[in-house]
Amino acid sequence: SLRTAEACSCGAAPTVLTAFDNSDVVVIVSAVSVEKTPPEKTAPTGRIAEEDKYVDGVISTSMRVEQVFKGTLKVGDEMIFLQGGGADCIWTFDEKDIGKKFLFYLRRFEKSHRWIAITCGRNKPVEYAADDLLYLNNLDKVRNKTRISGTLRFQYETNESRAGRKIRIVGTNST
Repeated sequence: SLRTAEACSCGAAPTVLTAFDNSDVVVIVSAVSVEKTPPEKTAPTGRIAEEDKYVDGVISTSMRVEQVFKGTLKVGDEMIFLQGGGADCIWTFDEKDIGKKFLFYLRRFEKSHRWIAITCGRNKPVEYAADDLLYLNNLDKVRNKTRISGTLRFQYETNESRAGRKIRIVGTNST
């Protein structure tokens, strides 16, 4: 018999500024609790969600806002995150996540009070977000000042190093 394979496929992560600009909400949250299903509605270990079976038996995860970089949420607000299916690029949580902190760049979905954290992009546990936090924590200090953000790529693949290169940026009014 044929078996179906499902997987999430992500492209390169955007820069912090691009992720920030494309998000409605950028927050640090901590997992407070998970809403579990009865055992018969839990997907088998190592399997994706099927029909009414949930990965790790989790329906949703309650998070508390710890810090707000963008959006109208306030510290202490509760956010409910839906559980991913294991192969749909949506974050899957489990009971071991309770107490952990996450940095999420989020889009608001109309008509829903629940949130979805995508596994692609810059969303990650806070312990792995040092570069993002350095940028985000200094954003107000550099806002409306001259700054450059982006990714340097060669048009064609080469083995040449980017280290030590001088970069010249030419704009309409200055170089």
